[in-house]
Amino acid sequence: MTLDRLAEKDKIEKVAPGFYTLKDAFVDELYLAQSIYSRGIFSHETALDLFQVGTYIPKKINMMFPKGYNVSKEKLDQYAIQPHYTNKENFDLGVTETESFYGNKILVYDLERTLCDMWNPRYKASVEVKQEALKEYMTSTSRNTNKLRRYMDILKSPKEMTLYMLPLY
Repeated sequence: MTLDRLAEKDKIEKVAPGFYTLKDAFVDELYLAQSIYSRGIFSHETALDLFQVGTYIPKKINMMFPKGYNVSKEKLDQYAIQPHYTNKENFDLGVTETESFYGNKILVYDLERTLCDMWNPRYKASVEVKQEALKEYMTSTSRNTNKLRRYMDILKSPKEMTLYMLPLY
């Protein structure tokens, strides 16, 4: 029996082109989003949520794409994805593998890259979310300030980020 026939008989459910789940099974939206957009890397508030940094829960899935990657705005909206774009030279900076909340392997930017992206002046994150994330990072025993400073130089992070960091050392 084909997948389409199983879907017609309500045995399975088609959640996206080429993706099916058992009827009434929960869909791992992050895994699905990355399966559909294989060049997308989870970023910004979605990455903070994956690392359990801060208290903000994102309304959309934030994904970074290389400039020039063709994604349909209509499809992005369908899957509640907020796209962000970066140049190809910096696209792979800080990519790491983690598990979604349901145990599936996904790609996400590391915390240092995420903080730099959050403080990028082109991105309009709330001041509270940025400050809470940076403060939590700076008080963490697993922080890597050398890596963070290197990323800040590469990504040309604003002076405002440095000024907020200094008293937290």
